[in-house]
Amino acid sequence: MSEFFMIMFIVIAIVMIILIMYSFSKNSGKEKETVNLEHQSDEIHYLKKPFMTYKEKDLFDKMKPLELELNIHIQPQVSLASVIRKESHQKFQNELNRIVDFAVFNEDYTELLFLIELNDPTHNQEDRKRRDRKVHFICNQVGIKIMTFYTYRGNEKEYVQNRIREELSSKSIQEKNSKND
Repeated sequence: MSEFFMIMFIVIAIVMIILIMYSFSKNSGKEKETVNLEHQSDEIHYLKKPFMTYKEKDLFDKMKPLELELNIHIQPQVSLASVIRKESHQKFQNELNRIVDFAVFNEDYTELLFLIELNDPTHNQEDRKRRDRKVHFICNQVGIKIMTFYTYRGNEKEYVQNRIREELSSKSIQEKNSKND
């Protein structure tokens, strides 16, 4: 009987050694993957970049004082997907993964009032023209106005602020008229 236990002990020991070796071989492969991923990250360089371009920041600084004056919020770098919902059987919403330069909201962020785009010379490139047409098409469909400024124009502070005031004033007049109807 003790010979039987000795054989069983040896068999169990061999099985355990095999399982331990198998476990190490799986972990060894994972370590190699990690090393490879770390090595790959050395080949790809990620760099921080400014949240806004110099021209966007300049325009934002000119618009910012209007927030207190007009009880609005001007939010830079807004994804269309955060303000527009697509109702479709299509699985993907790639066309909403576009960023607009600024969104103007009411004081408690419950209403998007309009969007602002700052067009630089890159907007003259054919792919950007297609992107801009798509953004305008989507926004027109849901009734969101896009105000456009151009970098080649001066965009003086008074001009920028007056355009925004005029847009908000016309929006206010339209709302009053629709309530009276």
